[in-house]
Amino acid sequence: MPVSIHSEDEECTPRAFVFPAATKPSQRLPLPEVFFSPAYSRQSCSLPPSLSDPVEIAPDFQPFDGCDLVLRSTKVRPHTDFYVDRRTIYDKSPYLKRKLTELGPVPEGIDVISWEDRADTLESMLCFIYTDRSKPVVRSVEHLRVLLKAARKYEIETARHALGTAVLLDYAKKEPLRAFAIACEFGLADQAVLISKETLEIDIMKSDKYSDLGRVSLSYYHRLIQLHRRRATEAIDILHLISPECPMEEADPPFCRGCGTNATWWQVFVEYGCAELKRRPVSTTIFSPDFLAKCVRTSKQVCEDCVESYMHVRSQKLLTRLKEDIDALPVYIMPTTFPLD
Repeated sequence: MPVSIHSEDEECTPRAFVFPAATKPSQRLPLPEVFFSPAYSRQSCSLPPSLSDPVEIAPDFQPFDGCDLVLRSTKVRPHTDFYVDRRTIYDKSPYLKRKLTELGPVPEGIDVISWEDRADTLESMLCFIYTDRSKPVVRSVEHLRVLLKAARKYEIETARHALGTAVLLDYAKKEPLRAFAIACEFGLADQAVLISKETLEIDIMKSDKYSDLGRVSLSYYHRLIQLHRRRATEAIDILHLISPECPMEEADPPFCRGCGTNATWWQVFVEYGCAELKRRPVSTTIFSPDFLAKCVRTSKQVCEDCVESYMHVRSQKLLTRLKEDIDALPVYIMPTTFPLD
């Protein structure tokens, strides 16, 4: 294997070879059967066939007029060449500028550098450097994490911003805990605060979800847990018609003539609702038609008149008010002036 440009133990990375620059955008460079061995440092184009490795050229990074550098991904075979120019690379990626400068004087012609990152990762970063190229399609939350890690490594701010804002927030609606963990891992404090709201829709203590918080700092883990618990406690108080600030204005529970006291449907609603709020402290489920219908059906086993009580205008107004009160509770973790651990 060639010495990788990412190998921190080496003072510099051997160049594969150098060949004359192209003079026209469509001109192909003298690549005999496009076979080269990245194990050779700066050498002739004619290599022994037995020592050569197949090389492909990335479709979006073909030779062009003005290119003076080839980054050759050697992670897997066939190797992949990316034709670029130093000026653009140096302007957009301090990391690439640092690593390439460490190789010493720039030779004449087109310089070929063996690069040990995966071709798809390198291509994604180059697409952010060259703004006229199509941006990479993010296939999953884990793929997003890989790209953000690469953006941080290559110090490409445009990639970090694009991936860490719109793309991350879009995935937050589908997989909020994983998105929250990624925001914390990559120091995206503002996004972590915004995504904390999305996590309220899931039971974060379930075993299959809890593991997603493994990369979250202890500080942000506690803030997220506190948000869920505090909101659940306050929402349950609302269902119990408890008003710590205005106890004299607490509403009376719905009455049912058949029950002769507080309506059974209401008692069932409070019991089921409190259990649900402990898992997911949002109003979405407990005020849904399906959830309310289940409470009424259960109450009918005890009292037929509970349906009339539930349909009463006063009961409907009370449910509407309770939902509004729960929705008004805080939905974000507290922001911090300190960086994410």
